[in-house]
Amino acid sequence: MYAQDYDERLPLGWVAPAGGQCGVSVYPWRIAVMPYVKNWQLFYCPSAPSLGCQVYGINPNTWARALAEVRQPASVCLICEAGRWNTPVPGDRLDPVSWGPPAGGAHWQVAWPGSGQYEGTGCNPCARRPYAAHNEGLNVGYADGHVKWLKGTNVVTDSTLWNP
Repeated sequence: MYAQDYDERLPLGWVAPAGGQCGVSVYPWRIAVMPYVKNWQLFYCPSAPSLGCQVYGINPNTWARALAEVRQPASVCLICEAGRWNTPVPGDRLDPVSWGPPAGGAHWQVAWPGSGQYEGTGCNPCARRPYAAHNEGLNVGYADGHVKWLKGTNVVTDSTLWNP
């Protein structure tokens, strides 16, 4: 529905204030889609109440992308459960369960292995990664609109999820 109203484009992750200060979001994607969601409770995970409404992150590779540019929308992650870990993140970098609980919510984005935000070397000194909060897995919302649970290790090792 959002894309229909915005020239067949997916939402931006966030809009920065004047000057483009990294990590300061005045208009995150959750606000942009709220007229279509109409219920803030959708952004809260009962399994992670400490993360508040920041438990879902959007894939930066999809920001403002035209739907026609997404080759396989049923295979590309648009949003998924995500968290923010202080760096260095403990455990195996490709095993979300080994990281333990996040220090906080993802705020607005989720990153993939190899990206600065995943490794904690981006503009913010923390890692924003998929959060395997449910039986070693997480819920993933795809660009075509469907949602399904995936094992955490599959989410971080399947590059087709992150590349439209």
